[in-house]
Amino acid sequence: MSRNKLIVVLAGCWIVAAILGGIVNLLSANSNSNSRDAQTLIQYEAPDTTTWKQVMSNIEKFNPEPKQKPGVSQENAVEPQKRQLTDAILIGTVLTEQQRAILLLPGDTEPVVLSLGEQWLAPWSLTQIEQGRVVWQNDDTNQQQQQVLFQ
Repeated sequence: MSRNKLIVVLAGCWIVAAILGGIVNLLSANSNSNSRDAQTLIQYEAPDTTTWKQVMSNIEKFNPEPKQKPGVSQENAVEPQKRQLTDAILIGTVLTEQQRAILLLPGDTEPVVLSLGEQWLAPWSLTQIEQGRVVWQNDDTNQQQQQVLFQ
């Protein structure tokens, strides 16, 4: 065999070996990537399905434990107090086209959503909704009262 033929054969073998090595390397990289993708899917396959109501119900301030009333005898019976606007807690305002106020009413565990003109305590109607506050107006006397978040 001549020297040139030997060089061509050795170069050809070297090229074939390089190509086969690259293919083996590529295949092993893909199998590692697939196992990492499978682990990622296992870790993140369950989407978060909580809603704002569920989140709010987990916060003690917005989901108070009902207080047990001690036994009341006829002698110690007291007239129930009248409800006031300040009995409800303003927990949020929505400032989109249709403005809304989110309130936690006394004795309720679920928030109530009110729009302008609606009321939870007669004769007080919701007249303004702004960032962090609402304004109520007494329909009988036109008196206005402001309520701010969490108070």
